[in-house]
Amino acid sequence: MRRPARPGPEGTPASACPTERITGDLRESITTLRDLIARATHERDARQFDKAEETYRKVLEIAPGWAEVHNNLGTTLCEQGKFKEAVDCYEPARALKPDVAKVHYNPGNVLKDMGYLTESAARYKQALVLKPDYAEAHYSLPESKRPYIHLAFAKALDDIGECARAFEHLLGGSAVRRKEVDYDEARRQEALRLISDVFAPGLFVRFRGAGDPSSIPIFVLGMPRSGSTLIEQILASHPDVYGGGELSNLNLAAKGEATPYPTYISNLDADGVRRIGAAYLASLPEIPHGKTRITDKRPLNFMHAGLIRLILPNARIIHTMRDPVDNCMSCFSKRFVFDNMAFSYNLAELGLYCRYYRY
Repeated sequence: MRRPARPGPEGTPASACPTERITGDLRESITTLRDLIARATHERDARQFDKAEETYRKVLEIAPGWAEVHNNLGTTLCEQGKFKEAVDCYEPARALKPDVAKVHYNPGNVLKDMGYLTESAARYKQALVLKPDYAEAHYSLPESKRPYIHLAFAKALDDIGECARAFEHLLGGSAVRRKEVDYDEARRQEALRLISDVFAPGLFVRFRGAGDPSSIPIFVLGMPRSGSTLIEQILASHPDVYGGGELSNLNLAAKGEATPYPTYISNLDADGVRRIGAAYLASLPEIPHGKTRITDKRPLNFMHAGLIRLILPNARIIHTMRDPVDNCMSCFSKRFVFDNMAFSYNLAELGLYCRYYRY
């Protein structure tokens, strides 16, 4: 069981007591509370949790509005395996001090151990809203968050020159992420081989002069992390060029036929080729007034380089290239939003993918 954030001996100073709720003589009550808190701290450190529980309950009889004591009592109950009671004790702490991160984090741990994963995640997320750098809360979230924690550690360790330890975290984070994504190396290899076979030299001889004559799009493609963003920024600094970013339009246009891509390409006629080019152009974002060109910098469009030349023979293609080792390490050290980068979470699969891309 993951233990809640444990308070130290100074976790509940008498000065923090909500004196407006203290009953009886104020000075006498504070003295009593100090003695009780000291006793509870000693009992907890001695692992006499049943006695600490009793002492904390006595404190709450005197000061029922003391959020820290409700929290400490919940922690003490957790140590005894009284999870349901612990959750009930944490709730007053959350109500009294909703802006304190640990009063959300602690019940999150208990709820997780009880199997209430959705409720637990909600508590962790609330703690992170209040304290974004709460490492324990980040780590306690479901595995989908753990790769990012590993990545943060890797970055911090690399910054201080601990390269070996940083790489261990990269490996650990990538291993977790790889389990979460569906990637079939053999299927990917077969898809790339099929593209190479379909877009053979003879196809371009056959369709010479076909396609849409527009020269509006500028395609920037290559391996991810190979410099396409920088190239697009340079292009977009020209007064005639609008930076379109990473567009999925070409991918959608390629899949517009009933037969799977790229098999159907060989069965097209000149009108079909032109139709795909026109459909892509029609789907592009509106270009601002004064601009005449637009970039499409989706790196994985390298798989459609043959299609681009076929359907838009006058479009420019800029292929960004980087040292393959540097390129692969850059991919491996990132966590991508979309699953089409699933090949980047395993070094062997990443190396093979880069090899297929280059050759």
